[in-house]
Amino acid sequence: MRDQIKMYEAKIGEYFFEGRKVAIIPRYGEDVVYVKIGDDDEFPIYQLGDGLQQLIILTYKAYLEKEPAIFFVEEPEVHLHAGMLRKLMYFWDRETSWHQFFITTHSNHLLSIEELRDSVSVFKFNKIDGKCNISQVDKDRSLLNDLGVQASSVYLANCTIWVEGITDRRYLQTYMRRYLRDLKASEADGDKPSVYHRFVENYHYSFVEYQGGGLAHWDFGTDDEEQLQADVVSAEIFLMADQDIKSKGDRFVRLQESLGDRLYTTPGKEIENLLPDTIVNETVKSLFKSKKVHTKGGLSDATVAGICVQYKNYYKSMTGLGHHIDCALGLAGKGQVTKNRPGPHVFSDQSGTVKDKVRFCEEACKLMDASDENWELPQPVKELCEKIFAHIARHND
Repeated sequence: MRDQIKMYEAKIGEYFFEGRKVAIIPRYGEDVVYVKIGDDDEFPIYQLGDGLQQLIILTYKAYLEKEPAIFFVEEPEVHLHAGMLRKLMYFWDRETSWHQFFITTHSNHLLSIEELRDSVSVFKFNKIDGKCNISQVDKDRSLLNDLGVQASSVYLANCTIWVEGITDRRYLQTYMRRYLRDLKASEADGDKPSVYHRFVENYHYSFVEYQGGGLAHWDFGTDDEEQLQADVVSAEIFLMADQDIKSKGDRFVRLQESLGDRLYTTPGKEIENLLPDTIVNETVKSLFKSKKVHTKGGLSDATVAGICVQYKNYYKSMTGLGHHIDCALGLAGKGQVTKNRPGPHVFSDQSGTVKDKVRFCEEACKLMDASDENWELPQPVKELCEKIFAHIARHND
């Protein structure tokens, strides 16, 4: 039992107290528990703030009870500010997922935790003609009105990461998770614990997708009245752009002047060029099995099984990853298929980028999340993650 309590102490320190050591101390002969947080003095639990008492009450039993159970929680937002409330939800979802929770709330902050949508259902209760009506809701704006939420009620995350589209965001989220796991492994070997572990998406930082050419309409600090002002709608910005932005002349120069080291351009054509080669090869094999016969370009299973795309050949290439995959399979790669150039495209579109980017991204991210052992973060990706986390840390002091 004591081992479980030690694990619980470590978890609440990680989730709620910025990685500080937490000790829960029963005193012999006293009917009270004492709590020590970091280097602070230890206090009886009733002398802690109401919010800290509430966190321990809401997490202790759920974490230690290993048999699946049902918990009924009434208004967990009482005594907890929005940030702690979100962390509590993440704790329940990640550390006590074998339980089922029924929660009543008047807090709009619990409605916006998009990352937990697969494990959370939201129901609205209202009284109509004396009868209680229950309906399931999903992003129902009328629910926000019922809760009295106005635009002034919603605050931005402390900083933002601007990416070109959904696949950029998904790749980065996957890389950042792996970066933190690797960091935790190094800390187990004696490195000093990092503050990066405490950062929560949509609280400490959030992503903004600007959709390619739409970036030209945004101003990042030059006060151009004819453009949209990015800093009006978004907190401290770190912007990631594809390599080809450097060919946009004045636009790239203006971004450099405005953002400085908060502007990152990919070393190759686009974010797919950063993918680890082990993951690229496994993604190709996995997707090939599900492709329709007429899209297989005459490839054999043996050819695909032996694919060997190498990172050094494509990560700085100004040609998309799809081109390099097709060439490794003995196909023509990028370019238009004509009578005089009949070579087919299977993983490349005519420009050389990956065909069906979203599907390729989903499969690659699934493979990366499924195993830590079969791949490593390439050095350029480690450096990108470090830049992003340094940006987040800088604006969450």
